[in-house]
Amino acid sequence: MRKFVSAFLAVLILLGCANVFVLAADEGLALQASTDTDIPAPAPEPTAAPEVTPAPIVPDTPTDIPTPTAPPAVTPTPEATPAPGEPGPVDPPIAPDVPDEPVESEDPYKDFVHGTPIVIPPDEDDVIDFTPFEGKTWEEIIDTFFTERGIDPESLAFGYYNTVTGEEFYHNGDMYMVAASVYKLPLNMYYAEMVYEGEIEWSTTYGNIPYEKIQRSSIESSNNELSELLQFAIGDYREYRAAIAPILGVNTRTVEERYYQGNDFTPEQIISALKKLYSDPERYPRVEEYMFLGAPNNYFSYSEHRYRIAHKYGYLTYEGHNYFNDAAIVYTPDPILLVMFMDNTAGAINTMTDYFTLMCEYSEYTRHLLE
Repeated sequence: MRKFVSAFLAVLILLGCANVFVLAADEGLALQASTDTDIPAPAPEPTAAPEVTPAPIVPDTPTDIPTPTAPPAVTPTPEATPAPGEPGPVDPPIAPDVPDEPVESEDPYKDFVHGTPIVIPPDEDDVIDFTPFEGKTWEEIIDTFFTERGIDPESLAFGYYNTVTGEEFYHNGDMYMVAASVYKLPLNMYYAEMVYEGEIEWSTTYGNIPYEKIQRSSIESSNNELSELLQFAIGDYREYRAAIAPILGVNTRTVEERYYQGNDFTPEQIISALKKLYSDPERYPRVEEYMFLGAPNNYFSYSEHRYRIAHKYGYLTYEGHNYFNDAAIVYTPDPILLVMFMDNTAGAINTMTDYFTLMCEYSEYTRHLLE
């Protein structure tokens, strides 16, 4: 029995060794298969490359071209409102600009007494040369003035009146010319006279604005809108022209129909208004005062500053026409009254101020003859 058990155990031991050998052989075959160079190893699965975000494309910027800058903002200039009866837009005066509303102006002649000339004493080198006037009539002096400047005599109309000698001369004195804002002179004389007569007060309102404010704005600053309030308060255009006719020396019963057409006046009519204002300023309160303050050193006195001037100017451009006008009381030693209307006249501003100087010196010449 013991022999049988021993034999059985031996067989089991032999079988276990055989299995170990077989497993070892299998491992060897597997190891040989894994290291065989003739059989390539399977390629690993490709790994996707990480996504790259492309850099933005920047266009080339030339270095010799400056970076553009936005233009400065431009504030549009409002179109001026035409004065009553004027055929088109009103341009601002030449220089300096006149504000729409009056400002407190410093008047160097605030102590001035009406009718008393104030003259800046001339320098030794500024003595008036009377040669251009000697032996010549007023008309001959004017003809020379036109010739020297190449002026078309039909492009302008003007007048001269000496308040001391009574001399009165005109070039195209009865010619109707576009007056532009000069119409505000007889218009305000009409209303100021009503204040003087007690028919209205300074506080009387037009468009809820007292006349006291309207008068200054209309004369000194040449405000169109406020001036229109005065015109419309009178009535229609024909009634307005009839109302101011006496100031202009116009007889409404005999005047031609042309008088009622457009914002046109003649030099003779404006000189008539200036005569009334100069001879009786109290009847037209504050009119001359504000004329002294309006547009100083401009129009007639653009380059002639020796004499004090009370004036009402007018400037209008319309359909190829340049209307350039002034009407004034000039305080030469013998005060004179001047008016000038121009329509496309050559060298308007210089023509006007040269005429002003010529007439001032002419009045000095006639005074010299009487001394």
